[in-house]
Amino acid sequence: MTDLSSSVVQVFTSGMDWPAVVAAISGGVVGVTGILASWRQSIKTVGAEDARAKRVEKRRVYAQCLGALSAYFQATLKFHALKEDTDRKIRVEITDERASAHLETLNAVFEVMLIASPQIMRITMKASTLLGMAAPADEAWANEWAGNHARLLDAMRDDLDGAAPERSGGRWLWRR
Repeated sequence: MTDLSSSVVQVFTSGMDWPAVVAAISGGVVGVTGILASWRQSIKTVGAEDARAKRVEKRRVYAQCLGALSAYFQATLKFHALKEDTDRKIRVEITDERASAHLETLNAVFEVMLIASPQIMRITMKASTLLGMAAPADEAWANEWAGNHARLLDAMRDDLDGAAPERSGGRWLWRR
């Protein structure tokens, strides 16, 4: 029994092994810091991937809208170029082509409205409205549509680049 009590007395009287305690705490802090840094990096990576995916989807929607507007523009020009004495079959084909282009454009415009800024939404709606006008296609109308189309393209580019909308103001002065 004397051996057991002398060991207990020795442990209590010799004190703590502070270097071992500090080393254990330091190791724990370094481990927790590494875990937190890995977690933070994974959050950043996921956020960057989400932003890239959103930009790719926006680019797809914008390209689809611009393509639909261009097809509608071409169909509108054909429609306005019809003569009174044009064959009924050709007139029906061109009218149907314009109606199809109109529906495709409406779908594309609505898709843009879901993701775009108010500025892009307004310009897109203006382009679509200009194409839907029943007035004859004259040079002033074509110039107004072309200018609006150029503003839309600039605004979409700025949105995809993350630039301020004012930047495009000086890019195409002849289009303003």
